[in-house]
Amino acid sequence: MEHTHKPIGQQVEAISGSYFIEAENKLAIGIKEILYLVGSVSELHTCCGSTSGGFKFITVPGFIKNWKTKKNKEGDLISDIEPVRDDKVKQEIKEKLTTKYYINNIEFW
Repeated sequence: MEHTHKPIGQQVEAISGSYFIEAENKLAIGIKEILYLVGSVSELHTCCGSTSGGFKFITVPGFIKNWKTKKNKEGDLISDIEPVRDDKVKQEIKEKLTTKYYINNIEFW
């Protein structure tokens, strides 16, 4: 699976609102490293209205297989990623990231 690296702080528009990535980091898990992204919601649209800011999240694309080895036609760097499938490993990652960032909303690809 491929992960396209976008500039930190660039606002991303989505159907339900917009968000931006504040940080892109690696974390050692055993002998491998995972890629994780820390982000914030800029604006969230729901059936009941909209909200601005304040909502933080962490996304874990997965284990890094090849780090920034390609570029797409826009010039963004691309890494090869292997999703985390093991529930025990996911729990270990959640515990480490929650302790570091105090963010409970952690999603895996």
